[in-house]
Amino acid sequence: MVDIFPHIYSYQQFIDDLPVAACTCDQGGYIQLFNEKAVRLFGRAPAPGAEKWTDFWKEFGEDGSGLELNKIAPVETFVRKPDGRHRHVRIYNRSLSGPDGSPAGSIHIITDITKDNSEEEGTTHRAFIVQSSYDAILSITLEGIVKSWNEGATRIFGYAAEEIIGQPVTKLLPPDRLDEEPAILEHVKKGERVDHFETKRLTKCKRLIDISLTISPIKDSAGNIIGASKIARDISEQKSMARINREREELFRMAVESTNIGSWEFYPRTSHFIVSDESRKIWGIEREAVISIPYLQHLVHEDDWEMLKRNALHAMAADGKFQAQFRIYRADTWELRWVKVQGMIFFSENREPERFIGTMLDITADKTFTDRLEEIVNERTRELITLNEQLRRSNDELEQFAYIASHDLQEPMRKVQTFAELIEKNLGEPELLERYAGRIKASSARMIGLIRDVLDFSRLSKVAVQLQEVDLNIVLREAMETWRPEMEKRNAALQSDLLPVIKGNADQLYQLFHNLISNSLKFCEKPPLIHISVSRLHHQQVMIVFRDNGIGFEQKYAEKIFHIFSHLNAVEQYSGTGIGLALCRKIVENHGGAITATGIPREGATFFISFPL
Repeated sequence: MVDIFPHIYSYQQFIDDLPVAACTCDQGGYIQLFNEKAVRLFGRAPAPGAEKWTDFWKEFGEDGSGLELNKIAPVETFVRKPDGRHRHVRIYNRSLSGPDGSPAGSIHIITDITKDNSEEEGTTHRAFIVQSSYDAILSITLEGIVKSWNEGATRIFGYAAEEIIGQPVTKLLPPDRLDEEPAILEHVKKGERVDHFETKRLTKCKRLIDISLTISPIKDSAGNIIGASKIARDISEQKSMARINREREELFRMAVESTNIGSWEFYPRTSHFIVSDESRKIWGIEREAVISIPYLQHLVHEDDWEMLKRNALHAMAADGKFQAQFRIYRADTWELRWVKVQGMIFFSENREPERFIGTMLDITADKTFTDRLEEIVNERTRELITLNEQLRRSNDELEQFAYIASHDLQEPMRKVQTFAELIEKNLGEPELLERYAGRIKASSARMIGLIRDVLDFSRLSKVAVQLQEVDLNIVLREAMETWRPEMEKRNAALQSDLLPVIKGNADQLYQLFHNLISNSLKFCEKPPLIHISVSRLHHQQVMIVFRDNGIGFEQKYAEKIFHIFSHLNAVEQYSGTGIGLALCRKIVENHGGAITATGIPREGATFFISFPL
């Protein structure tokens, strides 16, 4: 192979750096050198020294005829690649001379002018992007001479391209920053990139501006560094806003220091905290202590930490503002305190959180007062609900009493009056007089019973229960003793689990068991069998189940049987005032419990009584 260019910059490098396909031939027309673009255009790589330029591929004119490839003038033609496809190209042929001027061969440059040349379009597109960029984009030599200059640079610095290209870039540097450019070029010569270097530069009108520089080395095809590209962004406005923010923050700190409000800052990239003395005082943290996220998490109440994280994430996704109220343990005394935090997140251009700032206030006193106020309101609300319920029941009882006053209480008196009149009419008949006198006594006794039960019911509604520990086993035995003669007469049996000790009124609880046993004995047509069982609902409540084998009732009357003066059966068949079970409910409710019932006709009734422990 003839050494056509024995220069420092090799001929192969020259061929490789050409923007189009190219190859060289020796005097015999054999291909010697070629670049990658030629390989892509030819469709394969030729064999150096073995294939002639005129044989490697076929060229045709627009009419399809073959063309001479040794013409000096540019030739537009169509070439057929090995895969059969055709490309529209322009060929430039030039002869080459050796160092002594003798013919050494030729060079052939082929430009693909096919309409779908995407590479050329891409180059044009990239050039358009550089030219239309809002930032300044320029290139310099290693000596600092400006080689290219886009419209963004003209907008920022004021120089037109023709005014600055060929001039030293130091023309843009203030006198006190002239040492920056040699330092930058040293980095470039080492192949190092300089990112986001913030500095100041001069415009054409000598105005000082803040800029951010990104500098990258420019290399030739052999990898040698031949210059640098610079991208300069005007950050004067951001710097001005930063100065204003610093001034505002200083005023803010001065205002905060005159109050009990603490201030703080947090920098996520370094995990660095800046905390005022007042904030340390609120946390109980010593001035020398190093503050970190894990350290603060240790002091935040375990139930509040996740809420704080959610608030921070929500603020980062929204406008950056956040606030929260949470509990902390003071580091010095481990005292639980309530604090209120308000703050703001500042973001980078990539929407990454760069800085958190905020205030902190101890609101324990306010929170305690508010909690106590809410507690009082809740207590009053519960009391009002209870009073309303009591009023509703009193109204119901008044309605029932009005009915009994007009009916049940008058009924015995009407009988007394009727039999008294009959006695007057039959004074001469002793047997009738005795019978009528017996009826009068029975009606009077019923009247006395009604009055007694009404008074008992009324007394239960008015008198507050004085609670003390009561053993229900003792109360049950006393009630059973009262009914023992009747139980023996009826051949009745009563079985009971061991009953608990509860807080209550012994007299009223005796009345409860007395009435329930009476009810079971009265409404039973066979030997009565009573069973009392106990179950624990939970650690604060017990359930007593009172079951009998009496006549029972239909379930639809499960609520009615507890109404005052309620009768499901004829009074003539089953005597009673209709107040017994109403008294039972009143007694249970006076003890903070509840009573319900279920029944099956002719099989029996079951009463469920719950008491607090």
